[in-house]
Amino acid sequence: NPFYQVLIAGQGIIQPNVNIYIGNDLKIEASAELKMSSNTMTLLGNWYNAGGKFTPGTSSVYFKGTSLQNISKTSGSETSYNFFINNGTGINASAVGANNNEGVFVNNQIDLTQGNINVRGHFLRVEPSATIIRGGPTPGHVDGPLRKYVNLDSPPIFEVGNGVDYTPVSMTFTGSDGTNGFLSVSSNTVTAASNLPEMPISFNGASFSPSGSNLHPDKSVLRQWTVRIPPSGTFTLGTRKYNVKLSFINPKDIRNGAQTNYFEGRLYANSRYYEPYRFGYPKVGEITSNSLVYQGLSYLGTLLVGESKRGAFYSIADGNWNNPSSWSTQGYGGAPSSTFPTGTCKVYIGDGKTITLTADRELVNSVVTIDSSGRFMMQNYVLSGAGSSTFYLFHEATLGIGNANGITTAPTASGNLQFAERNYNKGDDYVRTTAVILFIQALAIR
Repeated sequence: NPFYQVLIAGQGIIQPNVNIYIGNDLKIEASAELKMSSNTMTLLGNWYNAGGKFTPGTSSVYFKGTSLQNISKTSGSETSYNFFINNGTGINASAVGANNNEGVFVNNQIDLTQGNINVRGHFLRVEPSATIIRGGPTPGHVDGPLRKYVNLDSPPIFEVGNGVDYTPVSMTFTGSDGTNGFLSVSSNTVTAASNLPEMPISFNGASFSPSGSNLHPDKSVLRQWTVRIPPSGTFTLGTRKYNVKLSFINPKDIRNGAQTNYFEGRLYANSRYYEPYRFGYPKVGEITSNSLVYQGLSYLGTLLVGESKRGAFYSIADGNWNNPSSWSTQGYGGAPSSTFPTGTCKVYIGDGKTITLTADRELVNSVVTIDSSGRFMMQNYVLSGAGSSTFYLFHEATLGIGNANGITTAPTASGNLQFAERNYNKGDDYVRTTAVILFIQALAIR
């Protein structure tokens, strides 16, 4: 039955027995109730709930307007059974509820065939047995926090984005304990400070706040993906770790000539940033032109992606310094890089690999570390570190030098290794025995 506009008002329950077509708006007044069974409602206008009650039954609601359609409710959450969006302009449900712990619930299915649903400041929750469908050539996404029930043994994907940009998050879990439950995931831009729990990181145009990410402010993706447990949630990670795939828009998010193969992940949790760790986790996984996998995370929190202020290179094969195939920007054992260490960077030679210097190289404000089991053969060539560069030779590492002037302190222009700060036979939890310096000819350490 077609209606132009529908107003549900007064005491009692209105329960239609047939399908309903509303060419304009639906409004449910306070103390009124609209109760559906297994029928359908097609709505071309806005949905206003001024304090009444909507009981969905097993009905389907189709939003088929040609301009932005609004869903609002003065207080409390709104629940649907089947929810269909066939409106390319989208649905604005950011006014459902009086606070950010009220939102839109879907009991069975939400179909985003065409159009996004904006729930910013609130959330969309799909119940454990409910599904999200993104069919058609121009499917939509959830613009704002999406709450899904997560089974730790079944990798979830969160169909989230920001505005018109679809920037989803997918997760996999390792280990065997923990507790299933709801997680809330959102994708947001990094802009001015916000008081929303899903946007704890801000950017003032020059730096991130909180500080300490060590990401390059001009060559980072200005998005933050937040994974958290919603209020009263039962989810626990236990001793498990998780890998998270973060998607971004290329070229829109690639700022100031940033190179995606240099991208790293950061996790902000427990009031600190967790950077990649060369001996274990977290570490950078697969990098593509529009996504990055951050692996082995032990905490939920907010994630960033971008170039490090000092991009890291790890030895992954025996070879020359200037051969990109000798290095990975992901970690020991990672995929080969497209370039070799130069400029400002962090260099790690280890994992039983030998790197050979075949030409003089200069780094600036860099850190070079010869890790346990790593071998650095300098021959007669010079590696110099300008600015505040530092060199570390760890226990069990091997350094081969062949310059007659040995190892000198920069800016002295002589010797194989010219760094202002040098640390030999350095130890940590992973190495125990003495480092080896191979003197190819009579040399001096100065």
